[in-house]
Amino acid sequence: MRNIRLRIVPPEGEVRVSAPLGVPPERISRFVREQRPWIDRKRDELRGAGLEADRFEDGGRARLWGGWCDVEHRQGGRARAWVAGHRLIIAGSDDAARERAIARFRRREVERVSRPLLDSWVAVMGVPRPAAVRYRAMRTRWGSCNHRTGAITLNTALVRFPVAALEYVVVHELAHLKHADHGQGFWSLVAAALPDHVERRKRLGTYTI
Repeated sequence: MRNIRLRIVPPEGEVRVSAPLGVPPERISRFVREQRPWIDRKRDELRGAGLEADRFEDGGRARLWGGWCDVEHRQGGRARAWVAGHRLIIAGSDDAARERAIARFRRREVERVSRPLLDSWVAVMGVPRPAAVRYRAMRTRWGSCNHRTGAITLNTALVRFPVAALEYVVVHELAHLKHADHGQGFWSLVAAALPDHVERRKRLGTYTI
């Protein structure tokens, strides 16, 4: 790391700072103070753009691809979750089983929708095909790309947002297969693929990509 890095972490807007080894604490504190207007603005954006929390209890509501599903519990049987019309049905013997079912459902959905996007954009962007695509819940990132191994990871929470937001993350991570950093070449590739990438990015709040 060559520079001090500042992030605002959802959902509470926690401030996290990373700095190169040897940077004096006073310089870090001064940097944070100087960035206070940016911090306040990003926290306001987070509060304003934050999605209402999913409520997975029976009778609650949960987001799926930008819309809402009514949640219905079914007792017993194998722990699983599926969509029927505008209902998200969650089966399981207890809360723990239903949580596992929800996690599997989200992973399956993001994989189902992202696979054709990945196949399409690899060809359009002229980037290498990912060596591996992984799906998991991440606290602070919507996606990541290991430029060295060629592996991409997508956050399963993307299932809550419109597909256009997922598509932006897919394009972003594929661009990293060609450009490891966020330099001009990287953003030129992203913009050529998605001219509206800035607006798509705004839908995702302030997680890091």
